Amino acid sequence: MKLNFLHKYINRRSKNLTKHTNTELDIDKFVIISIPRTGSNLLCGALDFHPEIICHYELFHKEAIYHSSKYGDDWIKDYSVKKRNKDPIAFLDYIYTFRFGKPAKITGFKIFAGHNDELLDELIYDKEVKKIILKRDNLFMAYISHLEAQRTGVFVVKKENNDKKAKYDFKVTIDLNKFKHFEKHNRSFYINIENKLKESTQNYITLEYQSVLEQENRLKMLNFLEVKPDPDLLKIEYIKLNKRKLEDRIENYSEIKKKFSGTENDKYLS
Repeated sequence: MKLNFLHKYINRRSKNLTKHTNTELDIDKFVIISIPRTGSNLLCGALDFHPEIICHYELFHKEAIYHSSKYGDDWIKDYSVKKRNKDPIAFLDYIYTFRFGKPAKITGFKIFAGHNDELLDELIYDKEVKKIILKRDNLFMAYISHLEAQRTGVFVVKKENNDKKAKYDFKVTIDLNKFKHFEKHNRSFYINIENKLKESTQNYITLEYQSVLEQENRLKMLNFLEVKPDPDLLKIEYIKLNKRKLEDRIENYSEIKKKFSGTENDKYLS
């Protein structure tokens, strides 16, 4: 029987996620809730530059613990994926104890659907964890980017490693049925998340891929996270992987354009 997380977590402090009593360990918490190919690495990297913010990446990825590389590996070396999965709450408590010599006021990370859905529900209903929802309105572009990343094996590149950028000398073929499933699944994911946040009367902010690091949104995020509101403290260290036109990226572009024409999907090609 599915747990009623709303009944279980609403209007109370999560005893698991905030169990530290030592004031030296107290630190505010946030989570970025998103899906792949939405600019989440760009956002995490920018936030992690702020002196009062620590931002990790996919801490609950199925295959690895993607923490911020700025702080080395020694502090996390005793944690394997297996150990993390055995007690994810203890793992998060461990994460929150580290400031890495920064005057940090808040620590966070990003989480996707499928990483650990039960933990995600607990995070959603914990009112002491600030929530940033990161979307990409053009899910067709997110889908294309997903196919290209699978093909190249390159999911992110830092500016200093521009020489490692993948060669996009190929086109992907779009299966419309698979795209429709991708679109429906991800739209439902966001609707579900936002409904839970509204039901539990929580404040959260929503950002969009195209404008996530525009000056106005930088200030919005920093005020929401209650840190020094200086947008210039957020540095961009990742580069956009593929800037080609759609017709140069899609093998069956003419077919897709014809099927999208005159439908609600037409917006995806504009």
